[in-house]
Amino acid sequence: MIIAGFGILFLGMRIMADAMRPLSEEAWIVDLFRFAENPFAGIALGFIITAIIQSSTAAMGILLAATMAGMVTDLSQTIFILYGQNLGTCMTVIISSIGSSKVTKKAAWIHLVYKTIGITIMVAITLLPLGFVSFIEGLSEDITTQLVYAHIIINVLMAVILLPFSGGIIKITEMIIRGEDEEKSDEGFEYIDKTVISNPSLATVQANQEVERYVKLVYDNFVMAKNVVVGCRDTVCGNTCDTNTTVSNQPLQSIYKNEEFINTLSGKLNKHLTKLNSLDLEYADVKLIASLYRTVIGVERMGNHAINIVKAYEYLKDENQKFSDEAMQELDKMFENTQKALDKAIKAFERGEHNVKKILEVKKYEQLVDNQYEEYKNNHVERVNSGICDPLAGVAFVKMLTDLERIADYAFSIVYAIPKS
Repeated sequence: MIIAGFGILFLGMRIMADAMRPLSEEAWIVDLFRFAENPFAGIALGFIITAIIQSSTAAMGILLAATMAGMVTDLSQTIFILYGQNLGTCMTVIISSIGSSKVTKKAAWIHLVYKTIGITIMVAITLLPLGFVSFIEGLSEDITTQLVYAHIIINVLMAVILLPFSGGIIKITEMIIRGEDEEKSDEGFEYIDKTVISNPSLATVQANQEVERYVKLVYDNFVMAKNVVVGCRDTVCGNTCDTNTTVSNQPLQSIYKNEEFINTLSGKLNKHLTKLNSLDLEYADVKLIASLYRTVIGVERMGNHAINIVKAYEYLKDENQKFSDEAMQELDKMFENTQKALDKAIKAFERGEHNVKKILEVKKYEQLVDNQYEEYKNNHVERVNSGICDPLAGVAFVKMLTDLERIADYAFSIVYAIPKS
């Protein structure tokens, strides 16, 4: 298919050149290309053609076909048209940025400012008696090849010349598009821009980035919950704590606040993914959207279990109960294995790595957590029966074990949902 694609491309160029060949004898065509030797006329012609067809690649193809048809006899007749095409290609992103955020507009205008300054410099180099056109003509006797070389050399030179002045280009852009984006409403999205919904591929990439951010938010909340429960044990088990004699309520407030935002973001992500799924997507994007949807659902439930752990911890504080040292050690080990399962699952998700090795790595820790769940639950029943632990503390302990086991299950579901590449 790749070879066939290239073949059709060159066949199309040949057909277009053959169709244009009779035009090479038309007087107005000859006059048009002679007129294009004027810098302003050539740039305007290239700019208008590229802006209309919205593709610099297609415009370059037409110009190459014209040279193959013999309509162009000298590089000086096309070089300014080439400059105009470089400017015309900016119109696509400028038009796309209309109605979008200021950040998007700035990105589009940076492209235009860069091209405008670069083309101005290249026009000056071409008009000065430096032999720029003669140098390119000396690289090949074929006018079509000369045009290709010119296209490469012009763009490389612009990049080399303007790279040291990238900061100045940004400042000029900020003078054109002033200010920053107003604070977003209640959407809560950081990567998703709903104005690009008309571009399904780009919208899918943004959705993937937003889900990655969402997963990290839930993971951070789990780590905070872990630190609250096993990071400082004085209130729960009576051990000496390295920091304070009581656990601050500030982490708990942060966890609940984060969970509220996570739940809101989950609903909005699901709605956005459903809307994306109704678009005309490539097969790979369809699989990715399905994977993201399953991941959001699983991760949202994982966040709920982290909250359940915190609530069980608060229950212990309110009842002035405590776990035994042995129970705390078991909780610590189970937290560690659950976190390792999450770490590996999230790294695989961010890299899009769906393979047996990654799945088995997560499955290993998920199975360890399952085994610990059964073992530690039985151990705690024995401790309660022997009077080492209070029955009320036993209820909280089993709840924590259950929530950790479920979180490990969802970690496995994350890595398993990654679409095959």
